[in-house]
Amino acid sequence: MVGNYEITTFHGICSCFNLITICGVHILLPENKKYQVRFTAEEVEIIERIRKKYNLNVNQFIRKSVMFAVENAEYENLVLTDPEFMKMMKIIRDESGKIMSNPRIVKRIERKLGAGKISQEALDRLESAASDIDKDVKTLRKKKKPGPKKTRKKPGKPSDKGR
Repeated sequence: MVGNYEITTFHGICSCFNLITICGVHILLPENKKYQVRFTAEEVEIIERIRKKYNLNVNQFIRKSVMFAVENAEYENLVLTDPEFMKMMKIIRDESGKIMSNPRIVKRIERKLGAGKISQEALDRLESAASDIDKDVKTLRKKKKPGPKKTRKKPGKPSDKGR
């Protein structure tokens, strides 16, 4: 393997140009790209907690996050740009809404929940976990102003210190 490309037969690699010659054909490999991002202390705390909870190193965490974001963006684009897919999703949403508005089905679900199949304690844990997740997501979604913080200059004449 060279980069992300599997090579079965190769004649040479020219690392200074990231160029590979395969059976006499030159293929230009993409450069590695480094991205930087700045997080607030609160965001770092959330990220570190999640990393420790799921035993992820920084690289694994970032890769999983990026893959999730790419997948989410692609499906969102699919729903917004493909009228047939959008129609199908609307039908599913409408039908599931009809099912959940049927009092007979709602009573059956309540009976199953009350019959001990799912305990109230489990529902409380689920609600608490969902609340914690929601709080973290709201913190991470806060809009931040780009760039460094602006320092206000005091009005008036500058002092003679350091001259």
